[in-house]
Amino acid sequence: MAMPRSRARQGIVMETLNMTRKDGYALGGTVHVIVNNQIGFTTPNRMDAEAQSYCTDIARMIDAPVIRVNADRPDEVMRAAKLALQYRMEHEADVVIDLIGYRRLGHSEHDIPALTQPFQQAAIATHQTVTELYHAAIGEETTLEALRAEALQHLQTASRQTLSRPRGDGTQRTKRTRPLSLARVQSLTAALIRTPPEVRLHDFVRNVTAKWQKSVADENAAVDWCFAENLAYATLLDDGHSVRISGMDVGRGTFMHRHAVWHSQGGASRAVEPYVPLQNLGVHQGEFDIVNSPLTEEAVLGFEYGYSVQTGSHLAI
Repeated sequence: MAMPRSRARQGIVMETLNMTRKDGYALGGTVHVIVNNQIGFTTPNRMDAEAQSYCTDIARMIDAPVIRVNADRPDEVMRAAKLALQYRMEHEADVVIDLIGYRRLGHSEHDIPALTQPFQQAAIATHQTVTELYHAAIGEETTLEALRAEALQHLQTASRQTLSRPRGDGTQRTKRTRPLSLARVQSLTAALIRTPPEVRLHDFVRNVTAKWQKSVADENAAVDWCFAENLAYATLLDDGHSVRISGMDVGRGTFMHRHAVWHSQGGASRAVEPYVPLQNLGVHQGEFDIVNSPLTEEAVLGFEYGYSVQTGSHLAI
């Protein structure tokens, strides 16, 4: 992932880093790339060894190593990338690449950087681009224009091939759609309220399960939101679809409206793992994940959007 350089101390970067070792969000390490163009609006971000102030300082919160590399040296950038990937694979931990470059045209298309940074902009104006520097360094005889055209064609071909591939998580699970009869609802309810002998339910949860059982006694019985939601997930899972729910207090439900995760009460001789009824409907069901997130919003939303795009076949909530 790329961390925004000029916003390194805003919440989204800290929130994302904070999730790196959280159950339900761990990726086995992430390679973070900071595009360090050394200009923050009109405030320079010059490297100052004496000040010991770097845009990567926020990565200290997770003890991630930082690899600094000159963006004008493509071979060294490749070496930095290989080192970062090797570190990530071996240690399953985050690593940061500080890609030190510059912004040729200022902050945006309507900016005139020479107004506030005249000497720096003068140096940039006479500095060759990275492609020009590398083209000269390797002694390539083919013109830059021809190389650019060839690279663009290659990227377009690869893009078309990627878009044409079927999405999915690679698992082969039979999916079916069956009518929602009263008999099926009663069967699913029986699975939802089935409790392992080692799990001691809180009286409140026990009353909830009794209410669920009463709700399917006949077709005219009332159904509350808590049961309707759990039953909706149960039917999807029973049809072979997979569901993932994440966010703050989603296991219990912020207003105690879900009760998808049951915690055994005291008195047991050993600690009992939380019990999730929706994970125990049957051997042919889809996968069900429910994860209580840290007290954060934007980073979790970004993670779940990426998860939904990557899997394609999971319902991510």
